[in-house]
Amino acid sequence: MHGLLKNLKFKIVNYSRGFTLLEMTITIAIIGFLVGVASLSYLSVLKSGRDSARQSDLRRVQSSLEMYYSDNHSYIDAGNCAAPGGWIPLSDLYDELVVGGRYIDELPCDPLDNNSIAPCDADDDSRYYYCAAPNNLCYCLAAKMERDTAEYVEGGCDSNPPEIDETFYYLTCP
Repeated sequence: MHGLLKNLKFKIVNYSRGFTLLEMTITIAIIGFLVGVASLSYLSVLKSGRDSARQSDLRRVQSSLEMYYSDNHSYIDAGNCAAPGGWIPLSDLYDELVVGGRYIDELPCDPLDNNSIAPCDADDDSRYYYCAAPNNLCYCLAAKMERDTAEYVEGGCDSNPPEIDETFYYLTCP
């Protein structure tokens, strides 16, 4: 009888050492769900940060355009907001704003670009656009945003940049 109890005790201890397949499956499913939710939140925060950097980039360019206006009594004659397709990439203003370091040190690149300043990768510099009003007394700047929300409109522009199905942040002359 003593041997029977010893075997029974051994079987009980042996059984209580591990987890069942059901417990492991449930645990892995919960961890997977939590990782998925956390990664979506993290990606959303990254997009918001890059969109904020784009807004800041346009404000820097806006400041340089105001200095240009102060010297020349008109804004840069490039692009035409009133004409279809009148928007140009911001990189086309390099000669007017950057050469000589008079108005801005470098044109900004999109935060998704590996380079933080110009020259930008060819695909990424098209996230920033410029157009001038027909009389060159006003302009509009636009940046393509990653998040789709209406809070990105500051000032009005008469026409939309080339990819009108995207969400843009606009700045106009003050």
